[in-house]
Amino acid sequence: ANYVGMFLDISERREAEKRIQHLAHHDYLTDLPNRSLLVERATNALALAHRHQRRMAILFIDLDRFKPINDEYGHDAGDMLLRQISDRLVSMSLTSDTLYRLGGDEFAFLSSGLTESHAVSRAQKICEFISQPYTIYNTIINITTCVGIVISENERRSDYLYKFADLALYEAKNEGSGKIKVFRQRMLEKLQ
Repeated sequence: ANYVGMFLDISERREAEKRIQHLAHHDYLTDLPNRSLLVERATNALALAHRHQRRMAILFIDLDRFKPINDEYGHDAGDMLLRQISDRLVSMSLTSDTLYRLGGDEFAFLSSGLTESHAVSRAQKICEFISQPYTIYNTIINITTCVGIVISENERRSDYLYKFADLALYEAKNEGSGKIKVFRQRMLEKLQ
């Protein structure tokens, strides 16, 4: 009657799996939720807003002239700037908000219960807060941002809201630095 015992510690493997799962839904640089999580959560938030007859807003935020900062000061400086911007945006988040980094120099807020006027007011505060100077490697860096906003009305598809916010952001960027645009139906007509 002989017995052989075997022990295998899988804790490292479990930690690695958890890390991979986290990275699938979070940005590696800022640790904010990423684009794929925004799409998933926007669908749920839209269904909840519709059920409770409330509105939700998506604010797309794009930094103006970020590429020249990367080119002039290097990608490490650009990464530091993105982390600082992320920290500022997190500090101004409401309990009804979720902040996302979509990639590159783009961020998004998903907010429930915002009216159009509240969303525009939030966007103005975001623009003001982001435009305050940053210190990177003992150098003062200034940057501005544009914001595109969509407010859910009767829309039931989150992918449309996502596209509408992107269209509003595109219009804001076409008007220049620091602009804010709310999605309007006529923006779709321009595409056709």
